[in-house]
Amino acid sequence: VNGSIHNKGGSTIAFREVGNGEIEFAEAKCSPRDNFSRAAGRVKAEGRLSSDRYRKTTESTWDDFIAENSYHEYA
Repeated sequence: VNGSIHNKGGSTIAFREVGNGEIEFAEAKCSPRDNFSRAAGRVKAEGRLSSDRYRKTTESTWDDFIAENSYHEYA
């Protein structure tokens, strides 16, 4: 709230650049009732990056991708 940091909720993104310049990424979201865990988020996000169901693709540059997702904890 109001830019302060809380230990509840949150999300982690795992990402990688693929050969054609696109960036593949997947997100793991923590429930607002649960304590955020970077380690657990990393494991889930990396697993989702390997899943066709959860993986997304963008043609953004690295700089744009990071700027667009700067509120996340990166895996």
